[in-house]
Amino acid sequence: MYLDENFDNRSEEVQEILGTPPHWLLNWGTVLALVAFCLLAWLSFWVEYPDIVKDSIRITFKDPPVRFLAQEGNYIDRVLVRDNQRVETGQALMVFRTSANFNHVMSLADRIKNLPNEEDTTLANFSLDTVLILGELQEDLYNFFQKQSEYQQARMRRFESSDVATLQRQIGTAETAIDLRKAEKSRNANLIDQFETELLTLDYQYKLGKVSLSDITTMRNKIATLQEGQQGLDAAIRDRQFEIASLRTRINSVQQGSMMSRTETSSDMVDAYLKLKLRMEAFLKKNILVAPFDGVVQIVGRNVTSGQFVQEGDELLVVLPKGERQLIGEMQIPFTESGKVRTRQKVVIRVNGYPYTEYGSVIGEVSWKSKVTRKVDGLVVVPIEVRLPQPLVTHSNKSILSEEELSGEARIITAERRFIERIIGSPRGFRR
Repeated sequence: MYLDENFDNRSEEVQEILGTPPHWLLNWGTVLALVAFCLLAWLSFWVEYPDIVKDSIRITFKDPPVRFLAQEGNYIDRVLVRDNQRVETGQALMVFRTSANFNHVMSLADRIKNLPNEEDTTLANFSLDTVLILGELQEDLYNFFQKQSEYQQARMRRFESSDVATLQRQIGTAETAIDLRKAEKSRNANLIDQFETELLTLDYQYKLGKVSLSDITTMRNKIATLQEGQQGLDAAIRDRQFEIASLRTRINSVQQGSMMSRTETSSDMVDAYLKLKLRMEAFLKKNILVAPFDGVVQIVGRNVTSGQFVQEGDELLVVLPKGERQLIGEMQIPFTESGKVRTRQKVVIRVNGYPYTEYGSVIGEVSWKSKVTRKVDGLVVVPIEVRLPQPLVTHSNKSILSEEELSGEARIITAERRFIERIIGSPRGFRR
């Protein structure tokens, strides 16, 4: 019993010793906790954690290559270039099969291109040394030469007084025709009034059961036929009136020395030339592929050889611009996140196909932000352009091949907010 009581007393003493912390720990522990708190507060003030806008990015050249696709199914007549050949602006690359002679079409195109102006005196002297085979353009060329001949005749023509007498007789004939049609129109109007009165009588008798419905229908058809005839007479009278006005204009032109005739034929000739020129441009665009700028042509299609048939939409050629080409990044960020984005903000890019852990990130800069929104796949977005290092090098000095198109993930750093700002939720907070 004595041992048990002694053991209990000692256990209480041991527990008291173990439960009472040392005085130095109480004194220095509070100091250390305060120091740790101050250190964390100091770090949260100086450590910055950026605000970002994250989205995908497309990396391409500012002057992209031009890809030529077949506009419709057709046979290739000839391929005028080799793969990786240097070409100049306006150089013909490929010709599709048509009923026209390619050399003849290009010859006419050069003649039109080298005309000093499009005035009537220049067009009146335009001529061809040989007969050209132009296919669907042939009719437009003949029409131009016909209008050219009419202009040349009008320019040399001398009008006599007999011309005026002939035109006046034509006016008299037209006026007589107008009078006859007006008289016929008056007779028809009287018949329409008469038939409409009879129709009222028939309606009344139909209600009394004295006539059938077919009698009323027959009368209505007669009235409709006369009304259609009146419309035809009105159109004939207007045509004759227009003819008289034209004849009187011609009389004035004869009396004024044929000036109006020359003006009209000149206008017709210029219009015919402009139509030929437009049809020529459309023909060339449809059937001849032309280099849009100086560069290098690459043949990318499988069946791009003379005599081969290509389907609509088949890729044929690509023309790459020559010289140093500038890479840019293109982004389409959501409109809801675009307000924070400004030019000259830093952009961190991870390029697909180049692992971040091995290559690192490409550092760019926002160079342009559109002021107009765009709708892409139902989402309202704002186009952004990013300036990239030339050549494309990551922050760890690793080069990325400048392919025609790359993609990746971009993070636009919109603000460098301190960690303490995020804790307290202040949009402004402390600034360095």
